[in-house]
Amino acid sequence: MRVFTLEQGSPEWLLWRKTGIGSSDAPVIVNGEHFRRTRESLWLEKLGRLEPKPMNPFVQQRMERGNVLEKDARTWYEHVMELEAQPLVAMHPFLDWCKGSLDGYVPSTRTVLEIKSPGNKDHNTALQQQVPEKYIPQLNHLILVTGSSRVHYLSYHPGRSYKERYALISYMPEPEVLADLMKKEETFWNCIQKQQPPHDHLFA
Repeated sequence: MRVFTLEQGSPEWLLWRKTGIGSSDAPVIVNGEHFRRTRESLWLEKLGRLEPKPMNPFVQQRMERGNVLEKDARTWYEHVMELEAQPLVAMHPFLDWCKGSLDGYVPSTRTVLEIKSPGNKDHNTALQQQVPEKYIPQLNHLILVTGSSRVHYLSYHPGRSYKERYALISYMPEPEVLADLMKKEETFWNCIQKQQPPHDHLFA
């Protein structure tokens, strides 16, 4: 992977994200819709023909909460694993459109850290050692970007007792799952390059 010295959340980072496919785009491309975004609306956003829809207040609140709690969760992870996991902005080794912003990365083990601070339903799923289905395309995309051996998915719910506050899952997909994601993302990027709508049949 190629690493960039961009501060996540900065204007430069926001501009960089627009010129490629990021991990938050992956669920839209795979499933056709995710959090009120469709393939067509995402395609229009990437072409600069449509401003991103403002998030509904609930989703916005969840994201802001996650950003605030991310540092605490990463500190816990580093303490438990006895490893440092630095946030990272990266790109695929040779695909300039394949980009990702990592909550943490451990070079010695080639492990991506993805932190979520979800509601009760998704946190309960993580406590059962399962990654919530809606986040899986995002994790797969980060593996594509980095070539990592695995993702550590960390679910953090500060409202729970200490025993149930953290759920850490080691995730690695089957090769055919990554191949399918790559195919769909390449198809979507070709639609952008050719300015052709991303019709559903192209992703079947």
